[in-house]
Amino acid sequence: MEDSSVLDIDGQLFPDPLINYNDGRLSRIPTEYKITERDLSRFWTCMWEQYSMNELDDLWLNINGIPYIMSLRPGDSIYKVAAEDLEGFIVNKQIGHDED
Repeated sequence: MEDSSVLDIDGQLFPDPLINYNDGRLSRIPTEYKITERDLSRFWTCMWEQYSMNELDDLWLNINGIPYIMSLRPGDSIYKVAAEDLEGFIVNKQIGHDED
């Protein structure tokens, strides 16, 4: 994460919350997943069934270029990345993480 040009009340730079995920690396080719009506109504359940976690649902959507869940319709496809790749997107964007 990069610093923005905005200072807080202590004169410290705010981190830029806009994270670019376009430079992430995948260990495996993503697989296609067809969204169902059930997935749309309870996306956290879909996330749990696919990844055994539900914390990174917004990241999964973001990686697929989906701004929010309600822009999807039943039958739409999203790509399922490996769980370690999904978690790696967050780890690699943390402040102080050394690049390989």
